[in-house]
Amino acid sequence: MSFHSILDKKNKDVIDYKSSFNFVKYEDKSTFVFLLISHVDSEKNNLSRINCKSMLNIYGYPCSSTLKPFNGGYVYDCVTDSYVISCIDFISLGSIPFYFKIKLNNVGMWESLIPIPEKILSRSFSKSQKGEVEFCRNNYPADQFVLNFLQFLSL
Repeated sequence: MSFHSILDKKNKDVIDYKSSFNFVKYEDKSTFVFLLISHVDSEKNNLSRINCKSMLNIYGYPCSSTLKPFNGGYVYDCVTDSYVISCIDFISLGSIPFYFKIKLNNVGMWESLIPIPEKILSRSFSKSQKGEVEFCRNNYPADQFVLNFLQFLSL
């Protein structure tokens, strides 16, 4: 049995598979973005709580919608209405006025929410959001810390 990586650019199946995706940008809801600062040694990270109430407008909470993280693996605590994250620190960067879905051609109605790539986030950030990210990049050396963008969509 042979394994072909998605990154294998010479494999015809991989090429055809990648070309069959459609990425659709929606502007009817916002993506809430947090910058997570994690130590490369996972044992040095702490458990932090990101409160969902802080992501919603005061007039929209409580509301019938829920917040869904794009990135998986985070534990939701319904008692405190928060996600439990393992990191050194996190910063709320606020919202970006759009989100993306991926659709696959000719497979019915299949679609999935997907996180916004860093390059597009960076282009979309306000001056103050860019300043927050730059501050963290300057104060958390890349050889010791990993910076990730945690993204949520209000459903």
